[in-house]
Amino acid sequence: MRLHFYRVAIRLRACYTREGIAMRRQEPIVFPRNPVAAYTPAAGDDGPKRCATRAKSTKAESAADTQAVRACAAASGAVGVEDLFLVPEETCEGRVFLQRLESVAPEPLLIWLGYSEPQRGAVRIPLFRVAAAASVVAVLLAAGTLLLSRRVLAPIATLRVASSRLGAGNLSERVRVRGQDEIAALGRTFNRMADSLQRSEEAQRRMISDIAHELRTPLSTMRGYLEALQDGVLKPDQELLASLHEEAVLQQRLIDDLQDLALAESGALRMRLEPLDVVELLETYGFTHRVAAESQGVRLLVDTVPVPSVNGDADRLRQVVGNLVTNALAATPPGGTITLRAWPADDGGVLISVADTGHGIEADDLRNVFDRFWRADAARGRGTGGRGRGLGLSIAKGIVAAHGGTLSAESATGAGSTFTVQLPPMPPPESR
Repeated sequence: MRLHFYRVAIRLRACYTREGIAMRRQEPIVFPRNPVAAYTPAAGDDGPKRCATRAKSTKAESAADTQAVRACAAASGAVGVEDLFLVPEETCEGRVFLQRLESVAPEPLLIWLGYSEPQRGAVRIPLFRVAAAASVVAVLLAAGTLLLSRRVLAPIATLRVASSRLGAGNLSERVRVRGQDEIAALGRTFNRMADSLQRSEEAQRRMISDIAHELRTPLSTMRGYLEALQDGVLKPDQELLASLHEEAVLQQRLIDDLQDLALAESGALRMRLEPLDVVELLETYGFTHRVAAESQGVRLLVDTVPVPSVNGDADRLRQVVGNLVTNALAATPPGGTITLRAWPADDGGVLISVADTGHGIEADDLRNVFDRFWRADAARGRGTGGRGRGLGLSIAKGIVAAHGGTLSAESATGAGSTFTVQLPPMPPPESR
């Protein structure tokens, strides 16, 4: 029978492998061919004979196989003579063959999906328990979905609505922020952005209002004079024409100052940077403007020490010093002093200061000195050659910032003020 045939074939192949018998030719083993004839050993090798003897089935094994096949056939009605390798799982002979292989075959690989304790027999779960478990799972899913919508989706929807309103022009729009998570951080960022936009919008409106105010009075004056000349009320004498010309020059200066300020704040201020001697710049300015200061009863002094050169625009830095000195002259009464100083900074740059002995600035007003159109004395304005409009310090700060420096102010009421410019050190030649 087939069981005997394949038992002998398997034992032969195993024996040949253990003995290390060299084969010249190996042919497929097909029932009912003699399995020994499938192997052709090398000449003079008696190993195959020994293996053939060991591979034979004993009478007990053959009897046991026959009994097992008959018992299977009697129990299940299986035929027992069908081809073993066509439908081995459906024949008794195939079943018995697989049983005989269990002792030498490896353990089958079992893959379990999920986890279950070994149980004997089937376990029946009542239907109401299955329904209850499904209901609990559904409730948990619904609760999780609701929590997700309240904690994540709702704040995002609020931010979307607020962003739409902010984009439509409602700059007062804000969102409520609670917690410390990423959504809360996003809400705080949105509120900071809205605050910045609102401050910028308010500053722009104030600037437009200030410009309109600065232009309205002199233009109204010029219009009144021109209408009087047109109606013949006034005669066009030299003094009147000089006054009208002065008003026109003041308006031109205002426009120029506004243009410089806009260019400085936008970073588009054109400058011609080159190595600059700050000491020479201060001494030249002091020499040329000392007479003008003394005409107002104020001494203009220059106190410098040797300092390194800086990379700067001489005309623009001279404009900065001029704005600071003009501001100091307006704040210093006759008999006072304005001092220009220069000394090296710790980082290799240069420090420039303009100090006066004037009336000083209130502590609450000191933080506003660089704001556009801000004046410590609101009554002072147009009597300083157009530079009393509250733009000089703003322009000076913008020019210094364009040089990569800073402009700061210190003051005490009744003790004067000091404005300090810090310029960075000269960059290396290869980076200029």
